[in-house]
Amino acid sequence: MDHLTITPSMLQVSEPIWDKIAREVDLFSSGIAEIPTTAKEAVVDHPLLTGGQFVFGGGLAVSMQYAANSHGWLKVTGRVGGIGLGLAAAYQLGTYLNNTSRAASDTWQSPVHLEEHRTQIKASLAPLVVESAVMFAGASLGSRLYKQWGPLETRLPRPSGDGLQSVPLPAFTADGFLPPGIHKAAWPEFVQRFGATPRRQELLKGMEFLMRELAKHEGGDRVFVGGSVVTNKAAPGDFDMTWRVSGEQLGILQKKSRILTDRTLQKETLQGQLMATYPNSPNDGILGFLQLSRANRPIGVVEIELSSLPPQYLPPFWRRATNRLMDYVPAMLRISPEGKK
Repeated sequence: MDHLTITPSMLQVSEPIWDKIAREVDLFSSGIAEIPTTAKEAVVDHPLLTGGQFVFGGGLAVSMQYAANSHGWLKVTGRVGGIGLGLAAAYQLGTYLNNTSRAASDTWQSPVHLEEHRTQIKASLAPLVVESAVMFAGASLGSRLYKQWGPLETRLPRPSGDGLQSVPLPAFTADGFLPPGIHKAAWPEFVQRFGATPRRQELLKGMEFLMRELAKHEGGDRVFVGGSVVTNKAAPGDFDMTWRVSGEQLGILQKKSRILTDRTLQKETLQGQLMATYPNSPNDGILGFLQLSRANRPIGVVEIELSSLPPQYLPPFWRRATNRLMDYVPAMLRISPEGKK
């Protein structure tokens, strides 16, 4: 008669999955509870190291902006810097992430070394969260600072074969308007031509916001710019844009984004307006109106494709947060919006 051999493993009872989940929750709760202490230590005990991480994140964001928006050696420098800083950040944060995942995996398998894993996750999860937040904050501010005060040449179009910037927009007429007609330009070219003064740069921010919002909700692929922004006036009062859209499309956009369809809100918050030009409108609607001066003479407008807008790397939440932060930067630095002491 054969004998049945019973091993210790055969006597083990499978652990309920809810016990494992509870153990994981307990493990991560201990790591999360450590975050405030770690954040306090980072600010109070290690301000230079934390400041360095903040600057590190800002440098990474600026490098990526240069890589995306510039050309020539500036683009190469931005790419090299972005890759180098990105790899360094990935290595540092990846180490914390690896230790965290290893502790979580071991805890799931067995509760034997739970206290040891608690210690391990406190030393990895909390620094992972704190350092990531510091780097993201630095990246957000760096991106905003670049957009606010970065060198204009990094946003210009690629130079032509003769080494000069290729700007197709024609010169102003003697009256200070563009020649009659619709003149096409990429957004960087428009910024170069019509963003020379602080007031104009302020209006361009509102225009860019509306164009990005329009592209985000797939409400159109191009806008037309008229009014004083596309004249030789140094300080235009506002901006006037329009785009071709049907009444049905406009109704859909009203549900998605109020700022795209509420002209009163646009004027109050962005100091300009984006108006609808409907199909088959008499005299081409708003677009036709923008091509006439107050003296009822034909003038020019500029057509901008939304695809020419430079890419943005930061998620909307961080952009909104840093937009508010940037409102306080001039006051904190005691400088004017033009950057003068």
